[in-house]
Amino acid sequence: FFVNNSNKRFDDQYNLSMAAKGRILDIASIARGTLPKERALRIVRYLNASHVTAYCGLSDAYSKANLFDEMLSQTKFLTPAEEARIKACNMDAGGSCYRELVCWAQLEVTDAAKAGLIDARTAVMYRDKLLDFQAALSGLYNFADQPISFFYVHFISLLSAIYLPLFSVSTAFEAGTGATVYWTADLENGLIVFLQSIFVIGLRVLGQKL
Repeated sequence: FFVNNSNKRFDDQYNLSMAAKGRILDIASIARGTLPKERALRIVRYLNASHVTAYCGLSDAYSKANLFDEMLSQTKFLTPAEEARIKACNMDAGGSCYRELVCWAQLEVTDAAKAGLIDARTAVMYRDKLLDFQAALSGLYNFADQPISFFYVHFISLLSAIYLPLFSVSTAFEAGTGATVYWTADLENGLIVFLQSIFVIGLRVLGQKL
């Protein structure tokens, strides 16, 4: 049940990640048809940068060094001045960078509306899409902040601390002693204990990783 729950969390996080990507594509499509090219590209740049910086602050798997810098060198989604500002936010420490970049995109929409480039209805559509994008990324952070259930962790820890040693001793006695010892039985029972240990401890590790 614990691993099934963890697997559902994984699926939910994947759906949130794909939802964030989908909102970028939505906004890029709308911007292409409603805004001048320069402003449209600027909004899409900000969203792409926001998407990348969000993953940098989400876990140890991605960081500024191994993701943001690499993507920036390939795509140039920020100008030097914009890059300096975002680096000052310390993207490895949380979600402040991606939220600031979403605010930049919101300001671009506001400026476009004030300049008469888009009407109020289109501006609202942009804002809804931007907030949906931010909500998807925020959902990933909510999962990262959610602790593993107390019962699950301690139940599996109990299995590791009590059940596995008892199972090992029981299996050792069943293998026989003295003249009744057979190396094939020792090998078979040793393999069973080894696999059982991997299974029980693996449940805990897998759940924590997911």
